[in-house]
Amino acid sequence: MKVLIVDNYYPEFLEKVEYDLAKKGIHGYKNIKREILRYKFGTSDYYSSNLIKNGVKAEDIIINSILLQKTWAREHNCFLYLTCVLLEKIPKIKDVYRHIGNPLVLLAQISQYKPDIIYVQCIGAFPLFLTRIMKGKCKHLVGQIASMFPSNEYFKNYDLVLSSLPNMVEAIIKIG
Repeated sequence: MKVLIVDNYYPEFLEKVEYDLAKKGIHGYKNIKREILRYKFGTSDYYSSNLIKNGVKAEDIIINSILLQKTWAREHNCFLYLTCVLLEKIPKIKDVYRHIGNPLVLLAQISQYKPDIIYVQCIGAFPLFLTRIMKGKCKHLVGQIASMFPSNEYFKNYDLVLSSLPNMVEAIIKIG
């Protein structure tokens, strides 16, 4: 079984960390991701590292790290890299990137990894069309929510939604 954990971090945190990594001269997707995960922000790689300990293949993607996405795209697909470079120069798109990254890079990463399960840490971060495409690239789309509750439509592409908050669990059960 292969699990892909899709997370987004606070943009301000990423900007500081990415600036620090650039000053240190850290290069390469795996090296950059390892360094970001060393900060232990949010759930960091706790899910993936514990799944791996239990024999499950698991990988983390920090979708809104512009540095990580550009680096991955440069290492895997020249066209995607160009889209990252060009699109991030458009102010309104750059604002979107700060929260959900470049959907083209995410979809390419999903296609390369071929997960059985995609575990989305922030349901409200993705537009519906993107979760529909993601659902078609895995056996099960699972989401987690413990923040502002988006409209009910956001849940329809998920096979399972988890929450640590009893009031959200009740609301999720009510919408089916």
